[in-house]
Amino acid sequence: MIEILPSILEPTIERVHEKIQMLEGLVTTAHIDVMDGVFVPSKTDFLPGDLVHLDTSLALELHLMVAEPEKVAANWGRDSHVSRVLVHAEAVHDIDTIADKIHAMNKQVGVVVNIGTSLSALGEVIPHSQAVQFMGIHRVGFGGEHFEESILPVIRELRRASRVLISVDGGINAKTAQMCVKVGATRLVVGSYLFNASSKKEMRTRIDTLERLDQEKEQ
Repeated sequence: MIEILPSILEPTIERVHEKIQMLEGLVTTAHIDVMDGVFVPSKTDFLPGDLVHLDTSLALELHLMVAEPEKVAANWGRDSHVSRVLVHAEAVHDIDTIADKIHAMNKQVGVVVNIGTSLSALGEVIPHSQAVQFMGIHRVGFGGEHFEESILPVIRELRRASRVLISVDGGINAKTAQMCVKVGATRLVVGSYLFNASSKKEMRTRIDTLERLDQEKEQ
C-alpha cells in the first residue's frame, strides 16, 4: 500500500494544529514543512518547542527547508511527536553529524532532492538515510504548484539502483500520483489535492484512492 502523508505548509503553529485536527483518524503521519526564509523565500514562524503544544495522535515528519540543517536538525527532532527529519541534499554539508544526532533519538533521517540535482550528489547521504524525497515542483516552499514530469526518470533511476523508501512531494493529485507510483515511488506527500476536498469524507476517499495505486500497478 502506498503511504500518504498530508503536507502541511502553514506559517503558524496554530494553523498547523488546525490542519492536523482535520487529519485525525484519516492517516497515521503528517508531513510538516519548516522554512527559514533563506533556503526558500517562504518562512514559518513557529519553533521546535512549539511542537509540544500540538494535541495529536499523529506522528510528524518534518521537512526542513533550511540553509544550515546541521545547526537545527537535532532541535527539531527532539519532540516526541517527530518520527523523521528530512533535510535537503543541496543544503547539507555534514550528513554524519545530522544522522548521528537524529538516530540517537531513535528517529529516522530522510534526504530531499530538488529538481535539477543529480543523483550523484546522493552518494554520501543515502547510506545515512531511511528515505529519499524528490520534489516534483520547481518553486519549493509554495503550495498548489505544477508538477514537473522531468523528475519521473530520475525516480525510476534511483528505484532501479536502491530499495530505499522514495517519496514525491509537490504537485501531487490523482493523475500525477499514478505517474510517480509507476516509476517506483511508495510514499506521496500531498497538500492541495487533499485539503481542497469539500469534506472530510471526500478527503478520506481521495486518500483511499491514492493508497491503492500500487495495487492497480500490479494488475
